[in-house]
Amino acid sequence: MSSKKNKTQKKINKKKVFIALTICILVALIGGVSVLAYGVYKDTETFDAKKLLSSGASVMYDDQGQVLYTYGSEENGTRENITYEDLPQVLVDAVVAAEDSRFFEHNGFDLPRIAKAAMSNLVAGGIRGGGSTITQQLIKKTYFPNAEKTYTRKLSEIFLAIQADKQLSKEEILTLYLNKIYFGRSTRSIGISSASRYYFDKDVSELTLPEAAMLAGSLNSPYNYDPYYCLDKATNRRNTILNLMVVHGYITQEECDQAKQVKIENTLCTSSSTSNNSTLAAYVDLVTEEVKERTGL
Repeated sequence: MSSKKNKTQKKINKKKVFIALTICILVALIGGVSVLAYGVYKDTETFDAKKLLSSGASVMYDDQGQVLYTYGSEENGTRENITYEDLPQVLVDAVVAAEDSRFFEHNGFDLPRIAKAAMSNLVAGGIRGGGSTITQQLIKKTYFPNAEKTYTRKLSEIFLAIQADKQLSKEEILTLYLNKIYFGRSTRSIGISSASRYYFDKDVSELTLPEAAMLAGSLNSPYNYDPYYCLDKATNRRNTILNLMVVHGYITQEECDQAKQVKIENTLCTSSSTSNNSTLAAYVDLVTEEVKERTGL
């Protein structure tokens, strides 16, 4: 009788331990999910599409309407905001092929892309790549420019990206993104309009296929694909984008091969603009002070 009683007692104890462990695990899971959910809520409770707009640089003109000086900054550079109508189709195709091939199809985030990135992160033991869509990159650049890579931040990006996709058209999102992003190491390469001037001294609407592919290629790593510093890397990256444009049906193989024959160094052109001429510094300072006194700006 004593032996049976002991066995029964052991079974009861094991069952109690199992129940206790199950409850602890559930409590931990609920607590973890709650903390994660609260973090996402705090990150996303104040979403405003207007916040996605980029501040353009202030410009000083002479009495002939010519640019005399452009006020740049670390955050905005010499950015000039443009509209979707200013973008040539070849640039739109290059950027979408490079950064987010299903951009015009998904609702702000791409589940297959996220799943692939998640698997890679699990294998790496941490967040190495995000698989972010263009919309998510716009959100990150606006809301979390210096934030650490965490799962809370990634979920917040997705949540805000879905909201942005509901409130804005794809064309508006792409334009906001291109107006905000870096295209190289210099602050003069912030925003597609300034980048076009910085590298090729031309308007965005005038960009050619090899030029558009080079700019689109720099988005993955502006520091490493700036042709003024890393010409070989920039060339290889441009050619990769041209190949992707063929894969996605934007250009033919013949167009791709012809574009690859164009040397990037032959397309680079230092801006002929006289703005920010150091010889005008004293005059600019005087005008700036007068504007401040008269307007309070």
